Amino acid sequence: MAPSFVTSSRLRSITLSVAAAFAILVAAPRRGVSQDPTETATTVAEAATVAVPDKVDFEKHVLPILRERCFECHSGDADEGDLLLDDKKKVFDPERSEPILVAGAPDKSLLYQRVTLPADDSDVMPPEGKPLTKEQTLVLERWIREGAAWPDTAIVSTKRRVEPELLVLEGLAPEAVAAAEAAALRIRSAGGTATKVATKSNAWYVNLGLLGARVDDAFVAEHLRGLESSLVWLNLGRSAVSDQGVAQLAAFRELRRLQLHGTKISDAALLTLGSLPKLEYLNLYDTKVGDAGLRALHGAKQLSKLFVWQTAVSDAGVAALAAALPTLAVDRGASAKELAEVARRIEEAARPVNDICPVTGKKVDPTKTFAYEGKTVALCCSDCLKKFAKDPKTWFPKVVFRDASAAPAAAAPALLNAKCPVSGSPIDPTQSIVIGDAAIAFCCAKCKAQFEAEVAKHPGAKARFGK
Repeated sequence: MAPSFVTSSRLRSITLSVAAAFAILVAAPRRGVSQDPTETATTVAEAATVAVPDKVDFEKHVLPILRERCFECHSGDADEGDLLLDDKKKVFDPERSEPILVAGAPDKSLLYQRVTLPADDSDVMPPEGKPLTKEQTLVLERWIREGAAWPDTAIVSTKRRVEPELLVLEGLAPEAVAAAEAAALRIRSAGGTATKVATKSNAWYVNLGLLGARVDDAFVAEHLRGLESSLVWLNLGRSAVSDQGVAQLAAFRELRRLQLHGTKISDAALLTLGSLPKLEYLNLYDTKVGDAGLRALHGAKQLSKLFVWQTAVSDAGVAALAAALPTLAVDRGASAKELAEVARRIEEAARPVNDICPVTGKKVDPTKTFAYEGKTVALCCSDCLKKFAKDPKTWFPKVVFRDASAAPAAAAPALLNAKCPVSGSPIDPTQSIVIGDAAIAFCCAKCKAQFEAEVAKHPGAKARFGK
């Protein structure tokens, strides 16, 4: 692998994504390769190291991924979000506002879009557990790009739930059902998602998060009108909705799940949300909500999951909420203290371990660095950097570490033999002669001395064994 260069200024500019920051700290750097935690997407080089078949076969390669990671929620009677992945006709349904699969176009296929979202995105699939591996996403990408061939003869057997849980809202008048259908049509026409949470359900799921800043308070009022009695899941993440827009949700008494991450709402919005009697899940990640807002949720007895990472809430505010709602799970992500420690450790890892150039013995230029064996080595100039990069194994032992305790321990030489070359008896590893990074061992000091005496008689051998 060709060596790569990295400057300390580049490393100091790393964006502190929590997952990426911890990944660089725990992953062992490869020899001669600089590690950049901002490079999270699968690159061409990375793809080359992943075992993806040249020709993707649906039954051999794709179906196992769907069974393992998707069918639990999207097969048989489990059709969350009105999405079934075990039914070819429904997967390729041309009437869907968001096509699940578009042959030849992974970027237009909802399935591929969702499984490749960032891990902290509320729309990522699967929503729980680890995301798909790089190999799995590359298999899906190649399969779709190759035409998403799904043989009619493929056996897509799934385990059906004996007693599926089905959300059915009681007492909906025909007028309310018609109003909900009309609202769903408006939302789809505007580019949003509006589907029933299950085929046989009359409860609705709406996702306006993908429309971004287009979704403001007026948009919410116009497009959600008619869903007041049947909307149960709503995603307004990263939209332009404000506290006034959220206040309109007071009329949506059936709302169970609400995502407001990345919006400009404040504590005032939670006065409305705290009054929703069936709210179970609330995502407030990256908002201006603080402790005053949390106090408005003390009476939300049905609330079971709350996300408040990168908000203004304090330890005391969370503790008070936990006392009021003992069964509530609050996800705060990484604390400021933890992020500061990550930043410190990344900065420390980027700092050169030496002040003297191992090539010339001159003072180093801290912008001329090379990552090798998990250490950042500084050189005095570009020429020395090239020399070091060309043959790091030769130059690395010449590095004088600023902190002697940080220097790598010398590796024990590998023994080349199991039997004494003089007597043929089993060796004693303590009786050995070092040859470069290896050693020859003998059964006793007498045999070792006899061997050394023979070596001393021959200048060529003497030079080879370092005597």
